[in-house]
Amino acid sequence: MTSGILRLYDNFYFKDLIAETSCPVSNSNIEIEDLVIYPNPTIDVFQLKNHADISSISIFNILGRLISTSNHSTRKVHDISALRAGLYFVRIENQDGEVLKTMRLSKR
Repeated sequence: MTSGILRLYDNFYFKDLIAETSCPVSNSNIEIEDLVIYPNPTIDVFQLKNHADISSISIFNILGRLISTSNHSTRKVHDISALRAGLYFVRIENQDGEVLKTMRLSKR
């Protein structure tokens, strides 16, 4: 397993680094291109498409702070109505705890 780094800068020229976080990335056999969050952007809830091997999701704020973690099952609707409007990252893990994909989620 490898890890990726997310860096948040204050300006267009990438001079003023605001925050940096890393997250593990897996080389799983699942077709990660087919994993989709919908609707995105959303207001209150979202679902996952192609979620056969997904066991849990974690939601992080833009600074990389963990907001919530929940188990995932087929056709489960994830409620984020309590979150403020903004940009979040959703980390999707399989049953072995490997990160399949991390995606952006916009909440209005």
